[in-house]
Amino acid sequence: MKKTVTVESNDPETPKLVLTLAGETWTDVVATPNRLSLGEVGMNETATHTLNLAVTNPAEVTIDSVTFDDDRFTIEPAKDGDDGVKRYDVTYRGSSEIGRVNGRVRVTYTAPDGEQHLDVPIWGQIVGNLRYPNSVFMGVRDGAIESRQLFVSTRDGKPVRIVSATDPEGRLEVKLKKPFGPKAELELSWKEEEPPVGAIRGALQLKTTDALQPSVTIPYTIGGSGRGASATRKPRLRIPERGLTPPAAAR
Repeated sequence: MKKTVTVESNDPETPKLVLTLAGETWTDVVATPNRLSLGEVGMNETATHTLNLAVTNPAEVTIDSVTFDDDRFTIEPAKDGDDGVKRYDVTYRGSSEIGRVNGRVRVTYTAPDGEQHLDVPIWGQIVGNLRYPNSVFMGVRDGAIESRQLFVSTRDGKPVRIVSATDPEGRLEVKLKKPFGPKAELELSWKEEEPPVGAIRGALQLKTTDALQPSVTIPYTIGGSGRGASATRKPRLRIPERGLTPPAAAR
């Protein structure tokens, strides 16, 4: 490891002096990778990745345990390499819930200065067969809420049918332009003539024929543009100061 420090002074002979500091950091146990990424994992599917642990000084450091703080994961010793590196298979058990998953592998070891811990973070994304936007934004343009196309596709390429798509709040009109196929298409439009003042939020409810995702919820945000809201806001009548005669148009 190297770092440089630049010292500037009013010394005419050496107005700038660059100092280089060199050294090395000592780690008792090195984890490779130092962060475990599961990537995208399908619903109810498992994923296994290998964690390598190298002890820098085996004569003084011993690994006591490698554990998880989450029962969604298991960890089993794998065959150690000829280089003395200890290997572990980290397995995610699977989940039926879509979303991000996080965990931590804790390595407990004994060093000359006592018991120590090394934490290795792990994360991944649980996904279903359907692909759709995490959320939908419908902004204001020329004083009106823009319509929005929404697509729902499949990861396996097989067709899916959108049985129904509704807005429980009743703000949006939802048309099923192409309800069946490997890429279904919907059109969203704002029912009112004028956009809302400020942003409003809700969620679309979709019913599908997908076995793993028969119901899908997609949050939406409508408006929120100050320019759009003011473009449709009725002009206010300016009240003249006391003692002044108001304009004829305002009487």
